[in-house]
Amino acid sequence: MLNRFRGLVVLALGLSVGLFGQVPGADGNPPLEGQISLKGSDSMDPLIRLWISEFQKRQPKVQIKLESPGSNTAPPALTSGEVQMGHMSREMNSEELAAFQSRRGYPVTRLVVALDAIALYVNRTNPIHRIALGQVDAIYSQSRLSGWDRKIDRWGDLGAAGKWRKKEIRFYGRDEKSGTRVFFDDRVLGKGGKLKAGYQVRDQWGIEEAVAKDPAGIGYGPANYASPEVRMLQVLAWSGMHYPPTVENILNGRYPLTRKLNLYVDKAPGKPMPEAQLAFLRFVLGERGRALVQEYGSVPIARDLAEAQLAGLEK
Repeated sequence: MLNRFRGLVVLALGLSVGLFGQVPGADGNPPLEGQISLKGSDSMDPLIRLWISEFQKRQPKVQIKLESPGSNTAPPALTSGEVQMGHMSREMNSEELAAFQSRRGYPVTRLVVALDAIALYVNRTNPIHRIALGQVDAIYSQSRLSGWDRKIDRWGDLGAAGKWRKKEIRFYGRDEKSGTRVFFDDRVLGKGGKLKAGYQVRDQWGIEEAVAKDPAGIGYGPANYASPEVRMLQVLAWSGMHYPPTVENILNGRYPLTRKLNLYVDKAPGKPMPEAQLAFLRFVLGERGRALVQEYGSVPIARDLAEAQLAGLEK
């Protein structure tokens, strides 16, 4: 999937060289010292580690602590002051935003740092290539809030023939700490949707591995985590067309399970951020940071959005 994203992403980056994205210490300035702490999404963990590794080559005296147990751990950690930044593969909900503002006295700052897509994985031997979100809801949930008019328990219910017709579908997903799970539940199951018995929980890497080994399995996760042992299904959009999670379909919004990856920051209005924290965010939103998003396999944000977000941090 990573190689598939290259090329188109380069066109989307609009990279340029200049002051934007420079980090003190990389251009002859004195190296910075300080501490940064982050907590949040496990699916974003490899991307955050790429940023940290590259940043610390430029700023080796900045100490960075990273924990990634799941997106749901970021809001309480930010609200309590345990961390300065929280990486989330979903948006904070209204209760989380209100809790932060009540405790800190100002709103949390949200930075969109990448675009991503949640893919639906099946084993590469599976004959099914396309699916509707209502059908996915009927596979995973007992409530079928999407309105799909019948339950789906076997691959034959999706049109598979021969030996596949009676194969029972085994479905894999994330636990409740996961931002990917929250996103999936909101977009596919709907609020109040109830999972069927038999839902098998795995971590982000475990879902792809389970489906790769299980011919009757289906799972969900970031598109860039897919291996050749699984196939990503084309998903039916409101237009009536089925779309795969390609860079083009993510950028133009055609793929229905496109999402934004976020970095939430504790930034008091009217007060300068500690220089080490600001330098890290300049790096993340700068030329090299956005290029690392491409190397990770997600889609970088546009340069003008990155600049606008950075300008807000420097006020």
